[in-house]
Amino acid sequence: MRKLRELWRQHNKYRRCKKLWEEYQAVMGDVSVSLKCAKLSDFLDSFQQAFQELQKAENRPDLDNFFGDCSDILIALLDLVDRQGPAPALSDCSEDMVTDVVHKALECAEMIIHDEKYRNLVAESLPVLNQILSLLDSVQGAEKKQLALKILTRIGSDVKSKLNIGRLDGFKKVVQLMLDGEGDLEKEALKTLKHFLDVQNEQANGDVPPQLVSAVQAANQKSEKLGLNLSLRPPVLWEGAKVLIGQLVPSTPAPE
Repeated sequence: MRKLRELWRQHNKYRRCKKLWEEYQAVMGDVSVSLKCAKLSDFLDSFQQAFQELQKAENRPDLDNFFGDCSDILIALLDLVDRQGPAPALSDCSEDMVTDVVHKALECAEMIIHDEKYRNLVAESLPVLNQILSLLDSVQGAEKKQLALKILTRIGSDVKSKLNIGRLDGFKKVVQLMLDGEGDLEKEALKTLKHFLDVQNEQANGDVPPQLVSAVQAANQKSEKLGLNLSLRPPVLWEGAKVLIGQLVPSTPAPE
């Protein structure tokens, strides 16, 4: 009986989330930005609450089994965050309200990417992956940039996705955040860099190039100043790594 009640409660939460998302979509063409923000905020609050309860459930269902396919929602949220709000004109909506909605949209996107299906969806789609990388530049505020870094870390879970991120200047953006950021943002950028560099030895192939050793040493020195112990190991090289390494440490021009 308890399990039945739990399933019924989950079903009601799903119906409410779906209804709120449909209500938001219904006002997408409305000129009122405040109305769009209010409708989207209602959906995001409901989604976050339902997702957090879902994670605590004894028999935790897959995200799709509870919410249905979230691909369109994820793409829409990433696009909204990249644009910094539901619309460029803020005449009838306070900046604080838009900032709050953008932050919650980024949090919900990060929640959805917890699911392997959506990590793969992003990792295998270069346009979507590029949009996420653009968030490192476009989002305002250290806290939002940290969320964007966490999303990037979740996506870069295998060699192929790491190579794609590198080819799209992802490593370069992370290193720049490490150099420019302060406090928690700087630490999160370092952790992200560690995630991309610290590949298992069985994936290694060939000698470690000196550029990578230099990059690892620089990151380790930076981490020590922050009281972190990232312990990056130079014996890390996989097929195509030169594409990535070249972004971290500029190569020395050959003498004429």
